[in-house]
Formats: sequence, C-alpha cells, structure tokens
Amino acid sequence: MLLMCCRLKKLEIFNIKQMTDSALLEGIGQLQELTSLCIDMGLKLTAHALSKFLRRPSMSSIVSLDLSRCINLDDKGLKGIAERCNKLSYLNF
Repeated sequence: MLLMCCRLKKLEIFNIKQMTDSALLEGIGQLQELTSLCIDMGLKLTAHALSKFLRRPSMSSIVSLDLSRCINLDDKGLKGIAERCNKLSYLNF
C-alpha cells in the first residue's frame, strides 16, 4: 500500500509495537520524498535496521524525525542521523 503513496511527504505511525525490520526497510524505506517521519513505539525494530534505514539517501530530505520509544536506537543509528539528515530541524527519540 505504501508503494502507491510514493510521493508521500509526511508519515506518522503511532503505537506500532509489531512493526518489523522488513516493514521499515522495504515499506517505509521505499518512500523517497518524505520530509517528516514519526515512528512511535517501534519496539521490535532492531538497531541494525534503524541504522540501515537512517543511512538511506532519501533521509537527506528529512526535516522532522520522531523516533519516540524506538528503544533499540543505538549510537550507530544516531550517527546515521547526524551523517545523513543534514536538513533536520526537529528530532525526538
């Protein structure tokens, strides 16, 4: 379904306890025009997937990023944010 929304600019997903790494990488990761992303409570998302996702070229256009309660976000993921999200004006994690 997300692939049909390829020009989506803003995506907010709340209380997403069951979201998997593949949903992040293969679903949301396909959205190339996102400028605002909120993933709340991604408890199953691994640090590896979050880091890989945050290093994608499309993340360079993100201005607002909210990873509230994504408990597996680690230093590598934060480094990905710092390296790739150079237009970022809002960050919450």
